[in-house]
Amino acid sequence: MTVNLALIPHFVREGWSTVYIGSIKGIENQLVSQLDDVRYYSIATGKLRRYLDWQNVKDPFRVVKGLYQAYRIIKKEKPNLLFCPTADKQSSSIYACK
Repeated sequence: MTVNLALIPHFVREGWSTVYIGSIKGIENQLVSQLDDVRYYSIATGKLRRYLDWQNVKDPFRVVKGLYQAYRIIKKEKPNLLFCPTADKQSSSIYACK
């Protein structure tokens, strides 16, 4: 997240149209919304828990939903570059670009 916050202002100064895809409830929503000229799209995300939890049953469906949402956003925005410094929440965006 900190890498993104450091690079986004540089891209904006260079004249790039900047779009950020992140989770609905994640901290990135609050941090990126403070930046000017950045459109934020939130998508459903899942998380692998290493303990028994009912959320583990729901999360695969959230991941599939997030993949579909990311695909629609990327199809609409038609980016020339997709930057994902970590693949935990951005994996849906990565696969949607293929």
